[in-house]
Amino acid sequence: MKGHLLNDFIRLIKLKKVVQLLEQNRYIIAHICYMIGFSNPNYFGKCFRKFYRNTPNNYKKNFVSRCLCCYFMGSYS
Repeated sequence: MKGHLLNDFIRLIKLKKVVQLLEQNRYIIAHICYMIGFSNPNYFGKCFRKFYRNTPNNYKKNFVSRCLCCYFMGSYS
């Protein structure tokens, strides 16, 4: 049981780092997958969708459009 919780915790830390990298908009998703330590892109996508209820690609698109909207509306600091 403890090993299972540790694996979930490590996966959570990795996914939080994925979000940081997606928000930088500097890397393609496949590259981020391998940078973080996932060896299987399908498993990476499954984990991301399970935690964030969104695909990595949609998350990235939504984040970029929110930033652009904020920038052009004047509330971007």
